Amino acid sequence: VLFRSNKTISKEGIYDLKLFSTDRADNINEQLIHFIIDKSSPSIEFKYPLNNKTFNTMIKPLLITQSKYGLDTISMFLDGEIYHGEDITTEGKHTIVVTARNKSGKTTQKSFTFFIKTTPPVIRISNIQEGKTYKEGIIPEIYQEEAVKYEMTLNGKPYVNGLAINSDGSDR
Repeated sequence: VLFRSNKTISKEGIYDLKLFSTDRADNINEQLIHFIIDKSSPSIEFKYPLNNKTFNTMIKPLLITQSKYGLDTISMFLDGEIYHGEDITTEGKHTIVVTARNKSGKTTQKSFTFFIKTTPPVIRISNIQEGKTYKEGIIPEIYQEEAVKYEMTLNGKPYVNGLAINSDGSDR
């Protein structure tokens, strides 16, 4: 005989369903079924590094994955390759993709991108040479590769790139 409850168990939570059965000969059987209803998706939070930031040192990502009733699997990829959480030392743009799946089969995927640049910017100066004496004013040509910010001084005072340096040492 099939017994079917007309009440759906749908509220998220942890449940123990206990069944007792007695037949006409007083034989007893009982069964306990432990189950969980989990309607939520896992969460993934990147603590470090911050998304779209540039760092001048190696990176070891710190992330937190959670699911209210337990995670089933977590997978990580660094630049398209399987990643196990080791230090990231190579220069350039990097993307980490994390997928978390909970025990109810719901998945969450998040990615973040960061940059590692340990090589200092290149500065090239032309039209002027170290230690040379000039009899007329000159305009140094300065090229700064990938400089986000820079500062120039002439004899300790701010110098504006492109201005002539006169014989008296001024840039006016």
